[in-house]
This record gives sequence, structure tokens and C-alpha cells, in this order.
Amino acid sequence: MHSSHLSQLLDNVAYVLTTNQGGVILSVNERLANRFGKDVSALLGITIFNLQSKRYEKKACELSVESTGHKRPQEFCFISESGFEFWTEFNIQLLPESGDVPKYLWIGYDVNDRKETERALTNNLVLFNTIKRGAAVGLFIADANGSCREVNNEWLRFTGMKLSRIQKDGWIEALHPEDKERIRSSWLTFVQEDNKSNLLADYRYLRPDGTYCWVSATAVRLYSADNKLTGFVRSELDITQRKEIEERLIETAREMRIAKEAAEAVNQMKIAMEAAEKANLAKSEFLANMSHEIRTPMNGIIGLTRLLSETALNADQEQSVQAILNSSESLLFLLNDILDFSKMEAGELVLEKTPFNLKGSLQNVINLMSPIASKKGLVLDYRYGKDAPASVIGDPARLGQIITNLVGNALKFTEEGQVTLSVSAEVQGGKTYLYKLSVRDTGIGVPAEQQKNIFKKFSQADASTNRRFGGTGLGLAISQNLANMMDGEISFESEANKGSVFTVAIPLQKAETEIIWDDKIKTSLRHMQSAKDFSRYRVLMADDHPVNMLFATKLLRKMGFTRIDQALNGLEALEKVKASVRNYDLIIMDCQMPEMDGFEASRKIREFERAQGRKRIPIIAMTAHAMEGDREKCLQAGMDDYMSKPVNPDKLHDVLYRWLLEEGQDTVSGEKAEQILKGEEETIVNLSHLELFTEGDLGQEKILAEVFLKVGMGSLDVMQAHINGEKSEADWSGAAHKLKGSSAQIGADSLSALCLQAEKKTASLSLEEKKCILSEIENSFGKVEEFFESRQA
Repeated sequence: MHSSHLSQLLDNVAYVLTTNQGGVILSVNERLANRFGKDVSALLGITIFNLQSKRYEKKACELSVESTGHKRPQEFCFISESGFEFWTEFNIQLLPESGDVPKYLWIGYDVNDRKETERALTNNLVLFNTIKRGAAVGLFIADANGSCREVNNEWLRFTGMKLSRIQKDGWIEALHPEDKERIRSSWLTFVQEDNKSNLLADYRYLRPDGTYCWVSATAVRLYSADNKLTGFVRSELDITQRKEIEERLIETAREMRIAKEAAEAVNQMKIAMEAAEKANLAKSEFLANMSHEIRTPMNGIIGLTRLLSETALNADQEQSVQAILNSSESLLFLLNDILDFSKMEAGELVLEKTPFNLKGSLQNVINLMSPIASKKGLVLDYRYGKDAPASVIGDPARLGQIITNLVGNALKFTEEGQVTLSVSAEVQGGKTYLYKLSVRDTGIGVPAEQQKNIFKKFSQADASTNRRFGGTGLGLAISQNLANMMDGEISFESEANKGSVFTVAIPLQKAETEIIWDDKIKTSLRHMQSAKDFSRYRVLMADDHPVNMLFATKLLRKMGFTRIDQALNGLEALEKVKASVRNYDLIIMDCQMPEMDGFEASRKIREFERAQGRKRIPIIAMTAHAMEGDREKCLQAGMDDYMSKPVNPDKLHDVLYRWLLEEGQDTVSGEKAEQILKGEEETIVNLSHLELFTEGDLGQEKILAEVFLKVGMGSLDVMQAHINGEKSEADWSGAAHKLKGSSAQIGADSLSALCLQAEKKTASLSLEEKKCILSEIENSFGKVEEFFESRQA
């Protein structure tokens, strides 16, 4: 190509340049140079690929005839001298007169506007799909002929239909017979007439199960950029409940011949429901914040008040402190009721399935309620049927919550007489029993006209009940929901001024092994645990709330801790862990703190431990977060245990004991175990260890022996069941581990060493070897039993 021709081309085409095969610029027109904000001379010799924006950079390549043939234009995003990004589209052609050294002609145009349009269309499509998936209303999308193209999940949910059926038969065929012709006519008119108006209508769908659902629909037209009709979108809100309410109100109004007032009531109901729907959107976030914001100060109030109540007070002070504590705990019960009901409504409440002693759990409820009964001069009776197995599988906390509510209500509404909790059970099939837990009272009863509302949320017999007795009206609603979740139900019989009987009927499976429950033993064990010395342990407390820090520190000092470090946020806690020459024995971590929260701090601490090869420090979450999933979030972050605020001192003590004392005493040392197994040393019970644990108190020793022997027999039964083929290897290992730990705690070193071998070698032991080692364990266990019998003789 002649230079005069090239010069003329460079002056008249939008962007023109020539390069060699490697993309080095040989010539460029001023228009492109100006776009780059550079002189023409400054661009010569620069590789064109190096001028691209890093965000959209294409890989540099050598140009060839094959790569520049008749392929589609290529897009590049360049960046100017001032940092401005601009898009261009280039056609690249080999210059036919370039000779032995190939030269390439680049002819390009500015495509910024087109790229912006593409981005906008993409964003709009993403936004539309997001709205379609997440919308709380049903969406029906039709083509220009009015035929169904697609629907969203919410539409499928409340209609109960499948998209394939609607596309095959047409959505009109799914309507209620009384609505079909009216809506068909309205829809065809709307589709055929382009008058820019929207379609508004209420109608009913016939679900596949034979039921109907009401919807309130709004349809709009869709137009292309050139104003051509492309389709329709119809939003449909499920108003079945609202229609049912309207119909009931209208029927009542018709009977009472006050149609005008009924219409007004319907209108007000619509307004109230719309307001409720708006409020519901913010409810979950509000409840989570409320839980945290209320529990944080409540932890300080309840905790410090409990500590204050244990100091020397005069009568007036003691009365005032008790009033503060009672009021605080009432507020906490109210908060828990609201949170529980919210979890149920959202379907987020999950029940446990764990073996527990039902008889003992219910005794705990009776023990809890006895002071209330005594204060009112009532008899609180507890009768557990002989045919009802005590050890069952279920959720002890939630079942206890139901019975606590029923017994609490019975005591609240009974002024004289008695309240009786009775339990019976009958075989339902296999290991499943149908339990009936009945709470009978001699109280005020429930009037017949109020009985239908008894299980409704925020409902009580009448307004005077709330004024006289208080309460949220949520307790029975929560209890009924919990019973339903357990495949059971609560029924009741009542007569005004004579009393009531509430019966919880729940199927429970009998546990395979007996679950020990003995209140006296538990109390004595707690006493022995409380006598243990925490002073040698170093604890780090991380919490940004000064009152909670004060309470926790005071509580820890009361338990015997003397080495307590404090951190006001997660970052400070992390730095203290890194700076400590001697590891902390335990960390108590709040979750929500400034600078770095407890979750991130725990993750960072675990990373530091792995990198430095340090021993893992137990981290206990002590947090005001109490919503479903918070515990799992803590464990996933690397924490080991979880306590919600307000903190119960006894529960905190149990957690600290478990992580500091039990974990450190669960077996004999490896060296000593080897000596025992070789026959070099046999220790039936290490007397000095036992006396240290019981402080030489034979009464405490007797209680400890009873617990140990019951636990031990249960473990031996499981191990024998494995030999018989009735239990898995995991059951064998778990039973050996449990007996190993309890043996070590009482100083039965030989027995603990044998259990250690049974646990460690579970996978490698043959059946005959397991029989032999079980025989040795049983023999050693018998010696321990004889030892304790001789001590008590």
C-alpha cells in the first residue's frame, strides 16, 4: 500500500494502526492517539496488547494469516493515559504488500455505548431472575399470545401445580368453575387490547388435592425497546386466609343484618393484614437484635444480682435483691417464649433425639416448682407409673419445657387444693411406648366458651386473666407446637371453678441402656466437683461489655480461679494468646465484639496453634446470640462449647469442670498403663487418688462408688452386646472409653489401663481377643466392686 493511501486512510477512519506480527505499533492515526491521550510518536514501538486494561486483558499472541483471516471482529478494552477505560472493536487484516516481514492493518471503532447497553441488559436480566426467585408472590410470565412461558417457585407452591400441566392444558382450566368464564373473558380482552391498562382480579385455583386457593392478581404488559408487545407478567398473591376471614365476617354480618358494618370490618382487616405483612419482613432481624441487645445487659443484671444475693444482706436488702432477680428472670422467660415461637413459625426449631431419664427429668420439674407450691400452700404430687420405662429417647429440654409450662399454669391458676403430675405408658409397637403425662389441678378451670381459644397464640381465657395472673399467652401455643413436633398432642378437660386436667400424649422409644438419674448423687458430685481446685488454671476472658466482664470475672474468682486475663475484643484476645509464653488453659469468648468478633478470633487462634504446633486451647462461647444455628456457627469457627447469656453459674461450672478437670483426668499415663499390662504393677484402686477426690469423706466415697458401678455395668453390657453381634465396633469403643475415664477418675488404674487397650485396639482385635480382654475387664471391675464393698463394711 502506498504511503499516501495509508495516510489518507489514517486521517479518515475512526481508529487505524499497523503492527508487526508481535503486535508492535508501526503507525497510528491521531484519532486513536488522542483517545489514548498520547502523541503519535509516543505510541510507536509499543506493543498494542500492553495498552489493555488489566481488568479485561486478553492474552498477547503473535498475529498470523490464520489468526486474522475472515474471523469476527475482536473487542479490546484499553486504558488511556488518564486511567479512563474505553472499548474498541477491531478488524485485523494482513497487508498484502508487506513483503517478507508481515504487517497488519487494524481498523477499529468505539463500542463503549454498546458495551454499556450490554451490561445494562445483563444486570436487568440478573435483577429480574433474582426478583423472580425471591419474590414472596407468585409470578406468571406469558408470551405475546397470553400462553404460559414460565412461573416462579412461589406460584407452584401455593397452587400445588406443575409447570408442564399448565403449559399443556392452559392455566384457565385450573380455575374454579365459578371463576373460569369471567377470568377467561378478562384475560383475552387484556391480551388482545393494547390500551396500556393493567388487569386487576381476584379468583380461585383448583389444587390437585381438591382444595382451592384464592389469589389477588395484577397483570402488566411487557414491551421491547421499539415499543412492540413481547409478553405479560402477572403477579398473584395468595389471599386464601384473608378470603376465609372475609367470608366469615360477611356471614356473621349477614346473620346479624349489619352488612355495612361487616364491610367496614373486612376493609379494616385488609389494612391490618397488609400492615402485618410489612412488619413480618423485619421481624427476624428484629428478634435476632432483640435477643442480643436484651441478653447482654440481662447477663450482667442477673449474674451480679445472684452474686449479690449470696453476700451478707439485711432483710430489706435481701427482699429487694430477690425482687430484682425475680423480675429479671421473668423478663428472660418472656424473651425465651417470643424467640421460641418465632423459631417455630420460621420452621427453624430442631428437636434433639438423645437418651435420657424421663422420670428424673420430670422430678427436676417438680423440684423447680415445689417452692412455688409451698408458698401458695398447695400440695404438688408426682406419680410415675410402674409400667412406664424411665430411660427413653427424645428431647429432654423441650419435653421438660412443656411440663414446666403446664405445671406452672396449674400452680398459677390454683388457689387451694393440689396439683398432680402423673405418668403412664402403654406399648405402641416394638420399643415405642405411648406416654401420657397428665397435669391435674383444683383451680379456676376454663369456661366452656373460652376453651376453643386456649391453644391460640397471645390468647388467655379473657382479659381479666392477664390482668390478674400475667403472662404472654404464648406458653400453651408453644407447648402444643412442641408436642406436635414430637408426633404428639396436648388435650384437656376443664370445668369452671372445679379444675382442669391437661394431658400430653407423646410416643417415645425406650432407650437400649438404662440412663442413671439420682438427684442426691448429682448434688453430691457437684459438691465434690466444686471442691476441686481451679486456682492453677489460667483463663482468658474476652468481652467488650464492662458489666458482663465484671460479672464473669467475679463469678470465676468465686469458683476459685485466680489467674484471669481480660481482653476487650477479639483482636486483643488473639494478641494475648500469641504473646503468652505459657498457653492459656481455657478461653471464654464473646461472639459480638468490635475490631474483631469472637468467630474470627477463634479461627485465627486455631490457625496460630496449627502453625506453631501448640496444644489446642478449649474455647467456650459465652454469647447473647440465642437464635437457631448460633451454636453451630460457634463450633464451625473452632470453638469447643457454647453458653447463651444470661449465664447460669451452675452450668458454667459444669462446662469449666468438663473442659479443665475431666479432660485432664480421663486415663492413666501411658507409661503406667504399660507397667500394669505387663504385670509389673496392679492397682485395684489408688487410695491416695480416691481420698484426694473425696477429701476422705466415706459418705461421698459411697455415692461416688454407686455412680461408678452403675455406669460401669452399663458399659460392660454394651461391650458384651458387641460380642453377641448386637452392637457395633463404635459402641464397643465408646463403652470402653466411658469406663476408662470413670475408672481413672476414682483411681482404678488397672481397670482404666485395660479399657484403654480395648478402646485403642478396637479395629485390630479379633472376636476371640475381644472376649479375652472383656473377661479381664470384668475381672478387674469385680475387684473394684469388692474393694468398695470392703470399704463400706
